[in-house]
Amino acid sequence: MSSNPQLQKILDKNLAELDDWLGDLNPESKVVIQNAYVVPSVSKAALGDRFQFERLGYFAVDKDSTL
Repeated sequence: MSSNPQLQKILDKNLAELDDWLGDLNPESKVVIQNAYVVPSVSKAALGDRFQFERLGYFAVDKDSTL
């Protein structure tokens, strides 16, 4: 399992109103941690499931995830 802690970026605008909201994201905010330790129940996660661990961040199972 790997996890991607995301840095928070507080915006003063509504992301839905931006033409290119991905371009407004912090390019340094994605970090992949290989061989991350998580609770065993995460092995039953499905695409799109989300988790919060130790208030470090929010995580989701995506197409690049391996369980």
